[in-house]
Amino acid sequence: MHRADPARATTRTAYVEAILEGVPTLPIDMLIARTYARLSASLTAGGTRIKMNDLWIAATAIAHNFQLMATDADFDRVPGLRRAPIGDIPRPR
Repeated sequence: MHRADPARATTRTAYVEAILEGVPTLPIDMLIARTYARLSASLTAGGTRIKMNDLWIAATAIAHNFQLMATDADFDRVPGLRRAPIGDIPRPR
């Protein structure tokens, strides 16, 4: 939304904010940080790399035993990460 042209920025911002209103947020705590460190070490040792932000998301899901709903195939390489079916995710216009 921050990279959108001005004509779309308002619409995209409203879309994201509407989603965030219904989604609880979790702070990064020691459980998540330790899960992140373990995953990072394990993936690196196995020669697998994923983006740092994706690794934080995966660590949060694993630490809290959540299923992750995402279209990014990088998450398929994270051991122990449970994936939820995508289905039809509405996209902003």
